[in-house]
Amino acid sequence: GVGAGGLPCQSRIGKRESFILPAFSLVRTSRKETLKEFETAIKMAPRAVPPDVVPPDLPPTKPSPPKIDPRSIPSDPENNPSGPYTRPEKTPQNPIPVPIEPLIPETLEVWEVSNPPEILKKVKPEFPEFAKMLKIEGNVYVKLVVMPDSSIIIEKIIADNPIFIEPVKRALNKFVFKPGMQAGKPVPVRMVIPFEFKLKK
Repeated sequence: GVGAGGLPCQSRIGKRESFILPAFSLVRTSRKETLKEFETAIKMAPRAVPPDVVPPDLPPTKPSPPKIDPRSIPSDPENNPSGPYTRPEKTPQNPIPVPIEPLIPETLEVWEVSNPPEILKKVKPEFPEFAKMLKIEGNVYVKLVVMPDSSIIIEKIIADNPIFIEPVKRALNKFVFKPGMQAGKPVPVRMVIPFEFKLKK
């Protein structure tokens, strides 16, 4: 027979002992196996996840920003906001004008000719009023070439004060020269003409 609490008891047929498990223990063992089989079936079954549902264990991925081509940036957002980038064309720079020196034939010095140039008409340069007010005096030396056609070409001007240069140029434009002669022919001759600016006392 079965004693209290499911303990084994001696049978009346013999002295052989037998153990009998209680009924609730059988039920519990059967229930565990059923739950274990159910969980195994769930794990092996394919999981149908909707495409718009992100699994909770995976962080959402951020879309990478699109690569921008620098050539697609507009060159001027105000005047051309939607146009493509265009590299500015290099405008050809105007060459710096180089002063062309007048072509002077072989020039002789004043002491090398038999007949040096002569000044037929001489004009005194005006004394600048500003120099008079400041009581500025000085000398100016002009190196020039008297051409065979009686015209002149100024090569260099040396002045004690630059305020006297323009009055000297204006005066030289009114000068009249006779060209120098060599072997009976007019030739270009270089000479120096002095000018003096001195205040009257």
